Amino acid sequence: MPNYKLTYFNLRGRAEISRYIFAYSGIKYEDHRLEGADWPKIKPTIPFGKVPILEVDGVIIHQSLAIARYLARESGLAGQTPVEQALVDAIVDTMDDFMILLPWAEKNQDVRVRQPLTSAISPVHFKLRIPYAYTSSYSSKRHSLCSQHCNICTLSQKAQIFLPVLIQWG
Repeated sequence: MPNYKLTYFNLRGRAEISRYIFAYSGIKYEDHRLEGADWPKIKPTIPFGKVPILEVDGVIIHQSLAIARYLARESGLAGQTPVEQALVDAIVDTMDDFMILLPWAEKNQDVRVRQPLTSAISPVHFKLRIPYAYTSSYSSKRHSLCSQHCNICTLSQKAQIFLPVLIQWG
C-alpha cells in the first residue's frame, strides 16, 4: 500500500473530496493541514504554488480533481465502465464549475459583496438542478449516482456543504 500525504489548508475546501474518498475507502493517509500564517513560507516549495497536493511515495500530484480522480481509480470509486466514468467526471466537473464561483462567499458577508455574488451564483445553482435531476432519475434505477456503488461524484456532491447557505441567499 502506498504512503499518502495530503496537504491543504486547515479547512474543507478543495481537499474535502479527497478526504471523503480516503475515509470512505478506509485508506490511511497523513492529513497535513496548513495554517494561513505559514503559507507565505511554504508556497514557494509547492508545485505551481497551489494546494492541495498529494504525495504518493514521494511523488507529488497537484490539482484537486486530479488528486480525487486518482484516488477514485485507486479505490474503485471512479465508475465501473468507461461510460460510467465519463458520467461521473461530468458531474464532478459540473460541481467544480459551481465551486469556482465561491472563493469569496465565506470571507465577505458584506451585503455589497454578497449581492453580486448571489446574482452570479443563482443561475449556476439553477443549472445544477438539471444534473441533480438527471442523476436522481438515473440513480433511481441504480443504488447510487452513475453506478451501483458509491463513487467520486456522490462524494463530490456531499462535499459541497455550502449549498444550504447559498439557497438561503437566493
